[in-house]
Amino acid sequence: MTPRPDDAIDAEPADAHALRALHNGTASPEQQKRALGWILTRGCEVGGMPWWPSDRETAFALGRLFVGKQIGRLLICDLKSLRRPSNETPTDSSKP
Repeated sequence: MTPRPDDAIDAEPADAHALRALHNGTASPEQQKRALGWILTRGCEVGGMPWWPSDRETAFALGRLFVGKQIGRLLICDLKSLRRPSNETPTDSSKP
């Protein structure tokens, strides 16, 4: 049976450890790369084909791909293009 785009995604224990370490802010450089690699290739299926038999499955796969494309865009964008408008104040990222 072919997996659907909304099925649980396979991961190895090392992937889960890397993602948890990334979340906790304790990831080594290798774990950071592994976590981001898993997010992009497995979680978002960047590089995959987003077309599925049903419109619902295709829409779901395209949503995943969109997230991956936005992450990829932020990895290579000109940081000056991300400036806040002058009327916005910075927020404390340590607060929820």
